[in-house]
Amino acid sequence: MAKSVTFNLLKPLQSPKTAWDKIYDWIVDKARIVVLITIILIAAAFIAKVVVDTDAKNKNKQIASLTERLSFYTSEVEPRLRLLATKTDVYQRIWNGSSAYADVIKEIYSYVDNPGADLTIKASDGKISIFGTEDLTLLRNLETSLRNSPSFTSVNFGNLVIDGTDLQDSKGEYSVTAVVKNVKRDQL
Repeated sequence: MAKSVTFNLLKPLQSPKTAWDKIYDWIVDKARIVVLITIILIAAAFIAKVVVDTDAKNKNKQIASLTERLSFYTSEVEPRLRLLATKTDVYQRIWNGSSAYADVIKEIYSYVDNPGADLTIKASDGKISIFGTEDLTLLRNLETSLRNSPSFTSVNFGNLVIDGTDLQDSKGEYSVTAVVKNVKRDQL
């Protein structure tokens, strides 16, 4: 039997593929996806680099703007703020080291019923000295109030000079000394 050879002109015979042909076919068929993914990754990295560079450029502009504002504050506002802080510290030291006589003097004036009374109050070293001229009944009320007050100790009436002949209507010049129990202010 003889072998017959037929020719199909629609499908010509091709020569066997070389190694380069096989690589080309693999790249065109299968590696096309790898190349496409690589291109997408390169494009994404480029876009990310542009975004990061733009953000860094904006941050540099913002840093320059804030540095300029800080330089204004450093030269204009900071010395005033430091002076204010120093004054505040000095005020606090003075306040904490000083005595508080305002409440005690207010209390003394609350004991005097006559708003027009001739009254002089001297406060120093934890002692209060009161000098004045007053009706003797009002003076008696002042003495009782000072002795019963929780703010004072050692209430002593000094000189008492009585004017007038009738003791009921007469006025007297007096001096009172008392020791204040707590003359320190509340700390700031």
